[in-house]
Amino acid sequence: MNKVRFKDRLFKILLSGVIVLTASSCGNRVGDTRPLVTQEPTAIETQEPKVSDVPPVDPTETPVGRITLGENAEKIISTSSGLNVIRYSDHLAIVSGDIKTTQPDNPLTSFKEITGQAVTTTEVNFRLAPVISEENLIRTLDEGESLSLYGKTDDNWYLADCSGEIGFISGDYIRILTYDVAEDYSLVENTIRVVPAVQALENVKIREQATTESKQLDLLRTNHSIKMVRRMDNGWYEIEYANGINGVAYVSGDFVKETVIVEGNCYKVGYLKNDAYIYDAPNGNVTGVVSQFESGEIFALEQGYYLTRTDDAQVGYIKKSDMGTLTDTAVIVDISSQTLTVYSDNKVVLTSPIVSGKDNEERHTDYGIFKINSKETDRYLTDGATYNSHVDYWMPFNGGEGLHDAQWRSRFGGDIYKDNGSHGCVNLPLDKAAELYDIVHTGDNVLVKR
Repeated sequence: MNKVRFKDRLFKILLSGVIVLTASSCGNRVGDTRPLVTQEPTAIETQEPKVSDVPPVDPTETPVGRITLGENAEKIISTSSGLNVIRYSDHLAIVSGDIKTTQPDNPLTSFKEITGQAVTTTEVNFRLAPVISEENLIRTLDEGESLSLYGKTDDNWYLADCSGEIGFISGDYIRILTYDVAEDYSLVENTIRVVPAVQALENVKIREQATTESKQLDLLRTNHSIKMVRRMDNGWYEIEYANGINGVAYVSGDFVKETVIVEGNCYKVGYLKNDAYIYDAPNGNVTGVVSQFESGEIFALEQGYYLTRTDDAQVGYIKKSDMGTLTDTAVIVDISSQTLTVYSDNKVVLTSPIVSGKDNEERHTDYGIFKINSKETDRYLTDGATYNSHVDYWMPFNGGEGLHDAQWRSRFGGDIYKDNGSHGCVNLPLDKAAELYDIVHTGDNVLVKR
């Protein structure tokens, strides 16, 4: 695959890892006036690992945790609290003082050496050792703190650098960020990949070859993005397209701009509380506008901005203050596309075509953020005058508006709602309504967007 030079500022920032390595502060140092947490949390860290007694050994071979340190152990980092990070063989470990006189019962653990960047996903303690103890607390990190990773224990603690300070943090409460475009890169759980793409400035034809005389395969709609393979010398872009020859197709560079898309699992799903700008970096340049109630998958929090992939295919940073987050299980109703999408634990678990309210002032489905009020089966829905319809599954969310099956319909989706829409409810096929009923709970969010 040919190398590509990426000029877009957003791609450079993400690929370089600047947003997680240099762009944010990690708060107060130990000894500042901000109080430390003294009540030991039980929900945000793992339990103290067990350390077996080790018999005395020659001082040139001193056990620390699960490994033995020899004379060739190399000190690579010193912490602000007097601990040394050493490398021995293919492991990392932290020891206090002279590594040759460390006591065998030092409650520290051995590490596999790794490299990477991460951010915290909640408030969590940062420690001198991979065990829960009041004495080893450095400080409490806020959500969105940036980390550079050096090592990982077998029981999921990470050795990390936060603005030059070294410590340990539970892996359950960090989000690993990997900026990698290698062809052989494979996604792993809790990891995201930022890859080059092109975004349509207006509707642009996807063609079989890089010429306007070539066959049109599809249409890349305004603001939508697609993964880029390379920029060609004639100004066209080769893109990934499953139905193209050898899995690629082409778009003219006159109608697109370079950007990035994010692959991997998000850690939150959010929505816009109001119309807002999307930026190429925290405090960066405006790249677009996102409408109120638009939904988006959130991948990281940096300097008060969410790295977000919106449902209208924009990728960038949106101010945290402009976004709300949805419940762990949430239903997103898209009026324009006439589709329903259900997230559970930040993953899509159900999609379905729908028919929403008729496209007029009296019967349209209201936009907004709501909650499911109840779940009922075998119901008759009526306005007392014009209809009396039986449904197997009824999930109201906004007064008389609700999610339900509509067995009197033979088709869903498309433009049916414009002339033959419901009285405000969201109609689903029977099998999809049954699946939805089993997934959602009272109190779960329903987001209705344009």
